Amino acid sequence: MLHAGRILFAISFIALATQGMIMQDFNFGRPPEWPEGLARTALSIAGGMIVIGTGIAVVIRKRAREAALVTGLIIFVLVFLVRNVPDLLSKDLASAFWSLNAFKTLALAGGSCIVAVSFWQKDERPKLRNWVLWLGIITLAWFFVVCGFAHFKFIDFIRDGFIPAYIPFKTFWAYFTGICLIAGGLGLLIRPVRNLAAVMAGIMILGWFFLLHIPRALAAPADLLEWFGVFESLGFAGICFTLAVIFRRN
Repeated sequence: MLHAGRILFAISFIALATQGMIMQDFNFGRPPEWPEGLARTALSIAGGMIVIGTGIAVVIRKRAREAALVTGLIIFVLVFLVRNVPDLLSKDLASAFWSLNAFKTLALAGGSCIVAVSFWQKDERPKLRNWVLWLGIITLAWFFVVCGFAHFKFIDFIRDGFIPAYIPFKTFWAYFTGICLIAGGLGLLIRPVRNLAAVMAGIMILGWFFLLHIPRALAAPADLLEWFGVFESLGFAGICFTLAVIFRRN
């Protein structure tokens, strides 16, 4: 499971970085757009190359811990702090709570930390290791919980605008998966069930990759935003599987 989780993470981040380079925008988590220009293009190329290098490092298991930490830091600083935070500060508290893409960016940065910890020896700077791990766990758990509540608040969009038409009982699945996301996010924080929560969340999100995001992307193959959803789901599944192994070892 550990190797599979790392591979899914690597494929996801390499694909997301490549798409960002094509769009000339380093946009992990789909933050508010930057104005077009040389700075945006240069950042997309430089940031994309670093993330692609991280994906390769994770696959070949060479300097993977350091590379994943750098990627997490870059996403946190250059996307969340620079682009998401000003947008969050411009909103009232209620609107900021539903800024799912901002929390997705945080979760992707935290997921990089989780993958980094999977290459970390337990007896090497254990306090720092635990701090980095919990940073990843909290950002991932928060994202899952907020997304779960969003299934209830935006039920019409989830049911009618997001779930493919071929899936029956769409209202049931919209509510059910919302409950599962909330349970999974909270479960990551509760020691007796956190391993099970990580495994089940990973299976659920990987199921969405095949049942939801692939059909949506194939229905609109020129829409790169749909392909972001494809590879984000793959990445979060990989992060969950990696986290499950870390929990089992701790």
